[in-house]
Amino acid sequence: MEGLFEVWKGGLGIWGGVLLGTIAGVLVVRRAGVSGAAFIDAVAPGLLLAQGGGRIGNWWNQELYGKPTKLPWGLKIDQLHQSGLPDKYDGAAAYHPTFLYELLWDLVGVALLIWIARRFTIRPPALFALYVAYYCFGRFFEELLRIDRRTPSRAFG
Repeated sequence: MEGLFEVWKGGLGIWGGVLLGTIAGVLVVRRAGVSGAAFIDAVAPGLLLAQGGGRIGNWWNQELYGKPTKLPWGLKIDQLHQSGLPDKYDGAAAYHPTFLYELLWDLVGVALLIWIARRFTIRPPALFALYVAYYCFGRFFEELLRIDRRTPSRAFG
């Protein structure tokens, strides 16, 4: 729990924002007489889109990258942002841009969630549950590639 609300040190992460934002949104729409479950289903694709868009900042910050790669889209990381890496990874020419992989995964997920919502009749908050499951599934594999330094509270943020 230490550092949970210290957002300047990586506290909350994405799930804290999703949780608090969802609670606030549900409270607002319920006061207006709208179903909270329908609301969170409606915002699920937008949340995934926002998460993907937020990853663009990781390119400028040179953070949230993966293992060294020789692939043509490998990311060049300056020496300052390589400090703290295990010696076996230090000084590589390029690294996997895991934030780009997440952005692409999220964009596919947005299209998938919208397609599911239009194609199938599902009861709220099933679409929101699919969003959570979809995001976590992709994030699991992304984390297997990651080697950048980060605090434990930001590991899944």
